[in-house]
Amino acid sequence: MKTKLILLFILLIPVTTVNGQEKKWEFGVNAAIGLGECGRFYDGYHYSNNEFGTLKAGLEATYHLNDRWSLRGGIDVVYAKDVDDDDYWRHYEKRMNNEIECCFTFIHVPVVLQFTIARWRENRHKLVLGIGPSFNFTVGQDDYDFDSRFTPPLEDHPNSFYAKRASVLDGQSKIKSFNIGIQPSFAYHYRHCRFSLEANIGLLDMNKKYAVKTGHRYIYYVWPTFSYYF
Repeated sequence: MKTKLILLFILLIPVTTVNGQEKKWEFGVNAAIGLGECGRFYDGYHYSNNEFGTLKAGLEATYHLNDRWSLRGGIDVVYAKDVDDDDYWRHYEKRMNNEIECCFTFIHVPVVLQFTIARWRENRHKLVLGIGPSFNFTVGQDDYDFDSRFTPPLEDHPNSFYAKRASVLDGQSKIKSFNIGIQPSFAYHYRHCRFSLEANIGLLDMNKKYAVKTGHRYIYYVWPTFSYYF
């Protein structure tokens, strides 16, 4: 019996040592300024892209599975605001579709599987690829607002297409409360710092459906992101 216990102890020593070296947690904060687009589709046809500027800040944690693979998760607050267009017709199109001064706030929860493709100088420098799902929640948004700032006076044309849309949509929410996306990333790590290029590609149609057509809306972003790990 003692011999079996000694052999089991000897076998467990290297396993425990490897796990102790590989299973390492890191915690950090991140911030980013980026661009996003909202692709709009009607009846299967691409209708327009609305560009918006975005700010992102959040907390993240990385769990190292081994010396190559790791999991990175976190929670990010994303603020997106419509970028007005200098082109007259693009501006007019946004007015007609009630997309001027459009603002959204999201909570993103990414879960990214990462692979270290290169490392040098005693692991102080690393290049890391990542991809995984992101669960995105809408926590703030502008409602449809068909007042005279954005559209022609509706009382002058009560039977017009836009007056009918306004009677249904005015004061209603524009987008749904949940989206799921794919978040790819490419990062350079130096000591406690991480410099990355990240994207978030929404997979679900985010437009809420009403009695009038609102089309389809797919939201995606690109961010150069800085993270600092403690």
